[in-house]
Amino acid sequence: MPMENDSSLQTIIDRRLSSLQVPDDLLARIRVQPRQKKLHAFRMRRVLAVAAVCCFAVIFSVNVVATGTSPGQSLFSFLGNQISSFLQPINHTCVDRGIQTDIIAALNDNDLVDIYVSLKDREASRIDENTMIGDVRLTGLDIEPWVERIWYDSQSQTAMFRIQGACGKNLDGQKLSLSIGSILLNETEFIEYDTGITVEDIQNAYPSPSLRQVASPAVSILGLPSDVSLSIFEDNRVLNKDEAVSDPFGDSLFPWGGLTAGGVTEDNVLRLQCQRSATGKYAQVYDVFLMDTDSNQPLDFPRGTADFGISSAPDDTIRYDNTEYVIPLPPHIDPQKTSIAYSAIAYDDMIQGRWATTFRLESTIKEQTLYPEITVNGYPVSEIDLSPMGISVVFENNNSNSPLPLITAFDRKDKILSTDGVFSTWDDDVIIIKTRFASPMSIGNLSRVRIGEAEIPIPR
Repeated sequence: MPMENDSSLQTIIDRRLSSLQVPDDLLARIRVQPRQKKLHAFRMRRVLAVAAVCCFAVIFSVNVVATGTSPGQSLFSFLGNQISSFLQPINHTCVDRGIQTDIIAALNDNDLVDIYVSLKDREASRIDENTMIGDVRLTGLDIEPWVERIWYDSQSQTAMFRIQGACGKNLDGQKLSLSIGSILLNETEFIEYDTGITVEDIQNAYPSPSLRQVASPAVSILGLPSDVSLSIFEDNRVLNKDEAVSDPFGDSLFPWGGLTAGGVTEDNVLRLQCQRSATGKYAQVYDVFLMDTDSNQPLDFPRGTADFGISSAPDDTIRYDNTEYVIPLPPHIDPQKTSIAYSAIAYDDMIQGRWATTFRLESTIKEQTLYPEITVNGYPVSEIDLSPMGISVVFENNNSNSPLPLITAFDRKDKILSTDGVFSTWDDDVIIIKTRFASPMSIGNLSRVRIGEAEIPIPR
């Protein structure tokens, strides 16, 4: 059933991410925008990052006390005076379709840029704690920016968002154009939602599935063990649409779109082909998987998706009309006692428009750099860069096969600092791992950084 427990969703996503695998020969087919020098990879705890891709996403909102102040004053109060001093004021307002956006402030360091935007309805009461923004475009980035709702003020009915993108330092002194193309309404969060529709139901509805070739689908694979063949994901085949069968399940299967084909193919693979609705294209589908109906527990089988049928959003962002969910079935599975489940965030409605502005980004923060002479997991550490936005560790790229170490930051009370993402950059010479703080903070609050097993104290 729909849930509102953010910590539960985070646990689910972290567990799914732990089994994420991307075969080398599929990397070229993953949805990554063109790059010039470096490849950027993201793994967001609150957003399912599939194979080095970070999709724009959510996730938390809390009510704050309305004070009758401006959005900018509310933001500064929320972040605190110490952090607010790092922000570059923007104060640009745009109104379309009766919705007012205020681009309040920006913050950037060597790797990332944050832009804070508020949303308020001037004509009705369409904005609430379940509102999200979509079709966000910010010039100068390597990949599509991502969004999180940071708070909602129930009394003034104002929502505040943080838009973040990569390539922060390269944007210093540059004119940036920010646009928002849609306002997404009536968000519903589903956590391990059991549809009650079984594999047998799908087999009965689609008794004779067949496959066809499509041109270069965007393929993602989750949890593929060594004994499962890649061929089902490599041959660019998806189900033929069954024109004789209209969607027998309607909204009871996926809230983001109807089923256009399904079935278990001759190689014992369950396939579910979904055509996304207008709002369904913005749904954040973290996982589609199988559930044991007796124990009501997820079955962690390998699974994947193939997105195809490209359409363009208002800002020319590529979106896909169709997604096929692909789950190879083990021989022992009981179709009667195995149901389809998912974790996702979906929207019931949206308002399309154009909320846009242009401003010049000027860096307002100073970073602290440390030069430890250490080697961790076979990687020499060149430097550690500290900023209010996060910690960057620069490793020499010696082509080591060892895993990159985990980076943990501690505050002055020796508590682990909350983070919500990891941003990695690499080229022939260096590998940079950026650990992003959940919220900007003063460098003076940091006491030490742990890189793998190495402890690096931070001087006051």
